[in-house]
Amino acid sequence: MKLTKRETFLLKLTGIVLLLALSYYFIISPQLDKLTSTKEQLDYKTTEVETVKVELESLPQLNAEIEAMQQSIAQSSQRYLPTIQQKKLILLMDEQLRVSNASADSVGFSQLFQVDNQAVENLDTNLVNNSPEGNGDNNATKEPIKLNVESMTIQAPLFGKYEEVMNFIRRLEELNRTTVINSLQLSQGTDGNISGSIGLDFYAMNKLTEDPQDDSYLDWPYNTPKGIDNPFPFVPTDSPETEEPLEGTQGEEEITEETEIPPTD
Repeated sequence: MKLTKRETFLLKLTGIVLLLALSYYFIISPQLDKLTSTKEQLDYKTTEVETVKVELESLPQLNAEIEAMQQSIAQSSQRYLPTIQQKKLILLMDEQLRVSNASADSVGFSQLFQVDNQAVENLDTNLVNNSPEGNGDNNATKEPIKLNVESMTIQAPLFGKYEEVMNFIRRLEELNRTTVINSLQLSQGTDGNISGSIGLDFYAMNKLTEDPQDDSYLDWPYNTPKGIDNPFPFVPTDSPETEEPLEGTQGEEEITEETEIPPTD
């Protein structure tokens, strides 16, 4: 059967259309999908780059805020002792009493007890995580920092002139430490001096930053842990009144032995 020119043209046109359709669905369409996906990824990455640029530009401000927070923490913790040491509190009280000319013939200490235990969030962040290479560490957990606040109470009698007692209290206030006067009783004696008692609460906290003034507090310039080996050494006294009776007693025994009278028949 011989095809006419019209039929041959239609068959060729149909073949060309079929070839173009197959090329579009199997070649052009997948490439267009890849191109669209690549454009979306490019837009996403461009947004990330812009975000990182903004964060990098804000780093100086963040560093300034971190430094301000660290200074605030350091100033707040300066008023606390680094640790409660009874021997250091004894030296501290002795120094303040000696300089102020006030006196206290005894000092009583309470048990060391915990005032407050709090957990705060660790503000130490890794700025590298803000970069595209550090995105994998954004889910890292932050361990809380425990703040342990300890306290010890001191009860001591006070003796001295009014100016001396007030000087002692003023020197305690100038220590720049968290020292609370929980009780104060004063009365005037017949000699014009002041007598009474004072109660002091000393507080300590584990420091998050180093404090130079803690070095003098932690320093212990003594060879033994308590300062001296024995604060109450025994010193024998030579008393002639004690020695004479002992010698006389021994002599009487000797005389008795020498003058023993034998029995008579």
